[in-house]
Amino acid sequence: MISEELKRKIASRTFWNDEKSDALIPGDVLKRSKYINDIESLAKLNIVVAALGIRRGGKSVIVKQYIHKLRQEGVPRENILYLNFFLRVLAEVQKENVFLEVIEWWIHEVSDDGEKRYLILDEVQEIENWDSNVASIFEDHTLDCQIIITGSNSSLLSEKLDTSLGGRYTVLNVYPFSFNEYCQFTGSTRTVDSLKQYLLEGGMAEPLKTDSEELRERVVQDIINSTIERDIIQRQNITNPKLLHALVDYCRMMFGKEVSVPGIEKEILSKVKGQQHSALVSDYLGFIQDAFFIRMPETYSYRIKDVLKNKISKLYLADTSFALYKQGTEYGRLLENLVYSELIRRRYNVQRFFAYKNKNLEIDFFAEKQGKAMLVQVCWLLGDEYENATLWSREFGNLSGTKLNAAKYVVSLDQKINSPFSDIRHLNILDFLDLISPDG
Repeated sequence: MISEELKRKIASRTFWNDEKSDALIPGDVLKRSKYINDIESLAKLNIVVAALGIRRGGKSVIVKQYIHKLRQEGVPRENILYLNFFLRVLAEVQKENVFLEVIEWWIHEVSDDGEKRYLILDEVQEIENWDSNVASIFEDHTLDCQIIITGSNSSLLSEKLDTSLGGRYTVLNVYPFSFNEYCQFTGSTRTVDSLKQYLLEGGMAEPLKTDSEELRERVVQDIINSTIERDIIQRQNITNPKLLHALVDYCRMMFGKEVSVPGIEKEILSKVKGQQHSALVSDYLGFIQDAFFIRMPETYSYRIKDVLKNKISKLYLADTSFALYKQGTEYGRLLENLVYSELIRRRYNVQRFFAYKNKNLEIDFFAEKQGKAMLVQVCWLLGDEYENATLWSREFGNLSGTKLNAAKYVVSLDQKINSPFSDIRHLNILDFLDLISPDG
């Protein structure tokens, strides 16, 4: 039986008390309506909703906004149990027996049995045997209960969910602010100048609340450090933390560039003391991806054997605020990172593209969604066709070299460029963002 003290702690932190209700929606938080609407739609299905994304990327805020919406719709507050497992005062609830006792207490002594219940477990991986316990609650057909969980490790959660729940769950990927959200949050006008600032500042809410560049950089570094420590080192069998930190910094510098495991080994292993072998680099790179810090798109080719032989990939950061580069440089890579992030947040399946004919033709992105496909080249500025003939040849020429049945775009900050090819369109970055998401 749980103690009265623990009951009091839970009641005060799950927003059952009137004096705590205002903490659900602080004044400096952006309402992320799309995610709320997605959760609301999924609530009609008999599945567990798993909101996954990088640490401090907005998952907790989104589920609190959903709770606020439920309250407004008249759901009894006691029928919503929200547990944040990163709160130290609730640390004992991480123990399996205590967690189960809390659930039984909430179901039988607190909530209204005649109304639908909502169980929201924030950073669920902190609970002992969380997967089997979530599955057990889900399988209890005497309960009319929607279950929402959040987490910051894709591999850990997905593998356990697959085992315990099979196909009875869905993943809601949560990303840092999009450019449109950034403009709303900062009060910026949706212009190219604002987009340039977004590339530099990123879309993580906490750093954007700071009033100086120095403080913003400190908050960003804190997010990076906590991601490494809590989502990688504490979750995986990390035998060489220095190598892990060096690899994270390498990713921060190499975003938007071609990378390979042998190349990373050559660059890093000689500089880091301690246990070193090539398998660690590959494993650690996977752990960094699992923590949503980077993404590495697959490669599309006409010939599958070329994909299998191609060991070179590109990596993109979860947020451009994580990037390491010399000030005033690398705008093209930042823009490419943005385009990739905006495509995947709009649920495009995104790959790199290689066309092997007389020569290798690399195209930045091959994106598919609902039966439609596009090929996209990203460039900071094209400028004059004759002064920058080599650049034009690469950006437009590579697209013209493939006969794939797909729309073809060159995207840049230029306002208006006349394409030299009838089947290739140039789009200003803002117009491209409108194209892939007409509703913003």
